[in-house]
Amino acid sequence: MKKLTALLTGMWLGACSIQLTVYPPHASQDAGPPLYTLQQDPANPGVVRLERARLDPALDLQKDNSAVLPQTIRIRLVNNQDPVFGRHSGCFNLSGSDAIGNYYGSLLTVLAREIQQEPQLYFTSAPAPALVEIAVLRWELVSNDQCFSNTVALHFDIQILESDNPANEAGDLETEDGANVQPAETLRPGLRFSKEVQMDSWVTDLYLYSIIWSIPTIIHSGFRGNRQDQMNQLGRTAIQEFFISWAESVASHSLERSQE
Repeated sequence: MKKLTALLTGMWLGACSIQLTVYPPHASQDAGPPLYTLQQDPANPGVVRLERARLDPALDLQKDNSAVLPQTIRIRLVNNQDPVFGRHSGCFNLSGSDAIGNYYGSLLTVLAREIQQEPQLYFTSAPAPALVEIAVLRWELVSNDQCFSNTVALHFDIQILESDNPANEAGDLETEDGANVQPAETLRPGLRFSKEVQMDSWVTDLYLYSIIWSIPTIIHSGFRGNRQDQMNQLGRTAIQEFFISWAESVASHSLERSQE
């Protein structure tokens, strides 16, 4: 009986301390030497920078892409957003915080890692801009547990901008009504990607971790997964769709230029 009680208690507490596993779409340990170095300031979690690595003549990949890769890529949150990856409100939140972290890092880090590993998918036109600004206008990944029902929702809005002036800094973007970006004169707007989706289920803290419903829950979880699975799915899919849209936009633009 004590072992059963300990097991159920552990499952219950586990509901309050989950961690997401949303990773870059092209995550690979065999990507070769990075073409960009990642720079993060712990005092400013809302900004991540990628600086082009020093050219190594021995690396054909660097030499072949040097003309199309921007010198600096800055990824940042605008509208004074909270850098927390996800949030959960539940009936049995014993941790004292609704913030949920991501094993692979913040949203900005996940975006930066993808660009760092596969920059040739997103930059193909020469001459390359000196600066590429990736402004995350909105990122909200939330799980709202109402004891007998649960809704996982995602709001993702992101804008790409380019500049020939590498000195542009954070003040160059002005926001209006918390949603629209008005680029400065030296920033050229590029791809704008938005996604809003939600998933409803009965997979709640009460349903998953109560003694009465513990057995039927195992069966039900096989259909929609637990809360962590749902948040992982929505977050990972949204990031993947953004990068697919970006790569397709770049490929289409390159094709148009080649036909001119």
